[in-house]
Amino acid sequence: MKKYIGMALLASSVVNAQNIEEIIVVGSDLSSITTDPSLDYTLIESINSDQPFTQGGYGGFAGFRERGAQTIHTTVYRNGMPVNDPSTGWFDFAHIIPTGQEKVSVSNGANSTIYGSGSLGGTVFLEDNLVDGIHLRAGTNSGLASYTKNNINITQFYGDNGSVMNTNTEKDSYKNSSIRYNTDHVALSFTDYAYDYDDCWGTDDCQQKGKTGNMTIRNDNFTLGYTFTNSNFYANGNNTYTSNANNVYFDWREQVDDLLVGVTYNNGVELYSAYNYGMIQLSTRVLNDHAVFRAGLDYDKLSIGLGTGYRLPTDYELQGDAWVIANPELDPEESVGLDVNFGAFSTFYYKFEDGIIYDWVKSQFVNSGEYYTKGVRYSNRYLSMGYTDSDQPYVSKYRAKLKYKQFSYTWNDLGVNTVDFNYTKGNWYLAIQDIFNHTYEIMPNYQLGGRQINVGYSKAQ
Repeated sequence: MKKYIGMALLASSVVNAQNIEEIIVVGSDLSSITTDPSLDYTLIESINSDQPFTQGGYGGFAGFRERGAQTIHTTVYRNGMPVNDPSTGWFDFAHIIPTGQEKVSVSNGANSTIYGSGSLGGTVFLEDNLVDGIHLRAGTNSGLASYTKNNINITQFYGDNGSVMNTNTEKDSYKNSSIRYNTDHVALSFTDYAYDYDDCWGTDDCQQKGKTGNMTIRNDNFTLGYTFTNSNFYANGNNTYTSNANNVYFDWREQVDDLLVGVTYNNGVELYSAYNYGMIQLSTRVLNDHAVFRAGLDYDKLSIGLGTGYRLPTDYELQGDAWVIANPELDPEESVGLDVNFGAFSTFYYKFEDGIIYDWVKSQFVNSGEYYTKGVRYSNRYLSMGYTDSDQPYVSKYRAKLKYKQFSYTWNDLGVNTVDFNYTKGNWYLAIQDIFNHTYEIMPNYQLGGRQINVGYSKAQ
């Protein structure tokens, strides 16, 4: 009881809540959007323009790797606290359904000094901005109902994936029930989902059932949070594997003139600081007796960020599970990243040492030595395009997205070739994804694409 009374007193003393993304990282390219369920069927689609479809359909794993790095090299914050899986280290965007109530910001670049050791290649911020209203959508293979009142949102989603793999005709679906509460000071979220998939333990009758959630209390100087991810896996209705992970997070920071100092607890204590001198910012973070550094410059339309990174192996990489063999000898990853932005153009270069990858032959995570990713981006109101040269698999080298009035066209060299249509009149809209019904494969036997037609109704109250 004392614990709950203390938390209530802590929440009641909060003034002027501040999100961690409000800390200015000089030399970083920050972009923000609000989700639009008439355009965005998955959350990853809203921030990664060349990923309109997800491997495995609705509920299939969706990781962010916009600049060709691994998904684990992006730290994801939700309502002020990091919510990457406490065991695996990555974040699965599949189980947050876009309802128009989510603000998503992306800070590209090596940001480990401010946002933690996982931000070797970028940081994503999710903020639940709950506004009273209703959103309904029904279509050829999915349905959505979302209702918000008095800072509480309840969302139900159903997706028909047909068969996740094209090697069989067994029907697979995805169900998601979520509830959220958010104010300036306190944020709560809970999701219960069930995802059908194929090819496990010699059968195509496979299912993952999970519960995820997080709680955040924050003000100008501190953030206190808790997150959990619980998953159960089934084959032919029998439980084959269970994974439960949770994490407590604390961050305290103080701004004194041009100097920011802070301490973070996130599976270990980390100290950080940042100093602004005119258009230059210098920052550092100390974790596990190892220091990382970053320098940033902003001048007119030009911004430059240069930083180092350091990441310890996760429990999952070290200890494995029913499918992954343990490797307790893994070395930490180290990296250096350079980002240069000028107006609508940006370029980047990242080098990773002792990279940690999954070896399909050995069925375990191993140190792979050095790998690189570099590229160029251009983006304006109508056109975004990019070139990426990465040593990582399944990364598109060339990509483009064009928007004009009610139409958009998405293309990349992995097979995406999609024309979408969206028309809104009053509170109603009609959306057609992949008008020409173009299907393709990136991973063998996982068909992507296909025409989807949806009708929706949205009204703020």
